[in-house]
Amino acid sequence: MADAKLDSSGDGILTVRAKIWSDVLIASVEAALGKESVLIDRIAGSNVWAAKLDVRTLSSGVHPLRVVAVDKDGRTAKDEIKTLIGSARVTRERAGRDQDNALAVWPEHGLLGTQFGPN
Repeated sequence: MADAKLDSSGDGILTVRAKIWSDVLIASVEAALGKESVLIDRIAGSNVWAAKLDVRTLSSGVHPLRVVAVDKDGRTAKDEIKTLIGSARVTRERAGRDQDNALAVWPEHGLLGTQFGPN
């Protein structure tokens, strides 16, 4: 199972992190955003893999970020999230009660819409 998180460094470079859970040795992890694809390196002593992607050539808007992990037996795990590039950022007001801040339904990522955020 892969989960990717993005951090913007402000210079058109995104740091991609993927957490991979497996009881079999992971052979490789690759991230793709737009036309750029990179192999991700494992952070020593963890299940987290990280790499940097150049997004300066991407147009503003939503782009899919795909992460694919391959284990030593050739089995793959894939995940994809939508990534907003540019300044068209969406903001939300935080409600005062936890139940009003529940995460929306996102079944492809195992979220049933019943989980309070951000925990």
